Amino acid sequence: MKKQINNKLILNSTIMLIFLIIFSFFVLSVPPFPHSFTGTAKAGSTDIAVSASISARVGGTYRTGSTIVITEAGYYGNISSLPPMYLPVQGSNDEDLTGDTITFFLGCAESSNTSTWTGGQVTTLDLTIASGATYCGDGTCNGLETRGSADSCTESENVCRTDCGVPVTAAAAASTGGGGSTTSSGAAGAVVTVSDAEDLDEFGDQFYEGIILTQKKGESVSMTLDGTDYLIKIDQVADDYVVLKVGDKVITIQVGSSSEVDLNDDGHADLKINLLSIKYGKAELKYTKLAEKKIEPPEQPPEPEEPVCGNDICEQGETVDNCPEDCKEVIITWVGWLIAGIIIIVGLIIYFFVVKKKPEEEE
Repeated sequence: MKKQINNKLILNSTIMLIFLIIFSFFVLSVPPFPHSFTGTAKAGSTDIAVSASISARVGGTYRTGSTIVITEAGYYGNISSLPPMYLPVQGSNDEDLTGDTITFFLGCAESSNTSTWTGGQVTTLDLTIASGATYCGDGTCNGLETRGSADSCTESENVCRTDCGVPVTAAAAASTGGGGSTTSSGAAGAVVTVSDAEDLDEFGDQFYEGIILTQKKGESVSMTLDGTDYLIKIDQVADDYVVLKVGDKVITIQVGSSSEVDLNDDGHADLKINLLSIKYGKAELKYTKLAEKKIEPPEQPPEPEEPVCGNDICEQGETVDNCPEDCKEVIITWVGWLIAGIIIIVGLIIYFFVVKKKPEEEE
């Protein structure tokens, strides 16, 4: 009886120890609660624009996940939304960040406002950068910002897709000679996005699929049709439409609509222009070439070479009659095998009908 009690006690203690070990690992793997922030965001007295991002660094190091995108001009976070939205400044399992200085960046423009990290705390902090300072989301791709797949400001990079677009890919670089273009893919196939283009025909067959340009008033591109160059210039960019001068024609396009242009007045549309969006005074336009695509004729297979008699090769077209020098060996070989076959057949007949039959008659 006493032995059974001891065994049960040992079993329960073992189970409890295993549970404590597992629980300890779980607790150690859960990071501390972040220090969360909300408040206003301004450049001087001007509200920071929608789509701009705010990030935070602790001790000069960007904390993964410590970014928020502004959804209401002049404010970051929203404590009245469900669930509430905050800028979370993540903690660390490896080191205690309590009391460390937090610096904030609007785009990659550093704010003069700072705080100290305290896990699990929610702080209202108004962030300000200098009046007139540039930041990711202000509509201008300045010299410090680079293209990327998403907006990102860390201690080692200043990526602003909102203002600068996505990066150049090898395919687009090859088609333009490496000059300032980017590609993306869509339902209609490969689409080339151009920041500063001059000649749309440089993109070759991709022009027939569509080339997207982000342009502002005064910028222009060109295309060539039947040896004639046509200039396409942005004359006006309004809130919901653009006015373009295409060759000697003036057209107006609303956001979300398109226009087809007959450049050479031959009764057939040569160019389709879609106005995709207007943002920060820049129009996103898609140019698609409608002119007939030139199809190169397929390469013809090379003409077969004439056979050469006397090269010791019985080629196609050569026979023992027109080239016995090359084909006699073939004939001789064939005749030799035929003679050998006849001799073997005759030998088998003699063996079965003469040699083998003779002993049977003697019996």
